[in-house]
Amino acid sequence: MNNEIVLLLEALLSLGIAIFFVYLSKYRYCENKRYASKYENNKKMLIFRLIVTEILKWGSIAMLICIVTKVLSVFITLYILTPLFIALHMILFNTDYLKGVMTFTKGIYYVGLTIISVIQVFFTTVNVAELALGFTLSLAIFESVSALYDGYKTIQEAKMNDNL
Repeated sequence: MNNEIVLLLEALLSLGIAIFFVYLSKYRYCENKRYASKYENNKKMLIFRLIVTEILKWGSIAMLICIVTKVLSVFITLYILTPLFIALHMILFNTDYLKGVMTFTKGIYYVGLTIISVIQVFFTTVNVAELALGFTLSLAIFESVSALYDGYKTIQEAKMNDNL
């Protein structure tokens, strides 16, 4: 019985964040419209933003469908796809508002994982190695994407300073 509760909580956390990503695509479309009027001469960047918005939106919808139809395991969606989507949102749509929203979402994600882990450890006979692997994977995804982005940003700033 307790194992079913854990699986339900894992699925609800993944579903909730995936639904939030689909809803968030509406915000990104509005931002893309604002971006288009502000930077009319940068069509390549606008097209890139629209493509990324579409990919993330349809990826979120696919994740929802795969969770509901049980095509993907909850482990893959919870520990791999969800942190990947959060990290991609944080770096591809680099506004203060969206970074704040994604940092908040990341916090909710980790609180959810903590609650699920406590339930698993104390009330089920879960394989602790699987639990540790899941946490390690999600943390590695967040940190590696953040490090890549920070490195890229530092390189760009250094190039800008060299051009001055």
